[in-house]
Amino acid sequence: MSGLFLILCLFFLNASVSASEDFWLNLEETTDAVSDGELRFLANPPKNPVHHHFNTIRVTEESLESGWVQLRQCHFNLDPVHELEILYRTDAIRHLRIVSSEKVGSARVKGATVQLSDIQRQGQICIQAESRALRREGEGYLLQNGPYMRRFLDGYYPMQITVELTVPETVRIWKVTPDKVAGLNIEVAGSTARVDGWFEGVLYTRIWMCRKADTDCRE
Repeated sequence: MSGLFLILCLFFLNASVSASEDFWLNLEETTDAVSDGELRFLANPPKNPVHHHFNTIRVTEESLESGWVQLRQCHFNLDPVHELEILYRTDAIRHLRIVSSEKVGSARVKGATVQLSDIQRQGQICIQAESRALRREGEGYLLQNGPYMRRFLDGYYPMQITVELTVPETVRIWKVTPDKVAGLNIEVAGSTARVDGWFEGVLYTRIWMCRKADTDCRE
């Protein structure tokens, strides 16, 4: 059976999955109701662990000129399925490699994809890459992540998202959306930002930044 689409991160990942009976059981254990896609943050985490999508992003001075940022990306608590493919935009990813995996039968990079098979409960994988995710926006820069979702057929299921961002000391992070709500924690301190929470539906995060030396840089 095919139809699980995990569109999870800043490159517009598409992960098409051949699901097994175990996957249905996993959905039933972690979900009380099925979302129709409307974004809803969960003030209380699901009773059982769900897919946790964790991005660590580093913006360098070179990134401000080229748009390419450094990325470490981990998927924890993967759904137990026979096959899963994470597909990246070919023009927005380079130097893609697998750092580690656990409880995954096999994992390999093929072109702009990461292909996994025989995933067990609590399976996980971490990759490193460079992503062309940063662009000029007015007098500053915008890092847009998403869409994030955990989707099977017409239903959207809970997942956890974490984004940790580091920028040069010459840069100010001045705005993060969505705004902080119950179920979504946003922290900005100096040259770092962290977004973390549980949700259902489709989520985009946007982080604006600017050079401190620019006269129009927001306070």
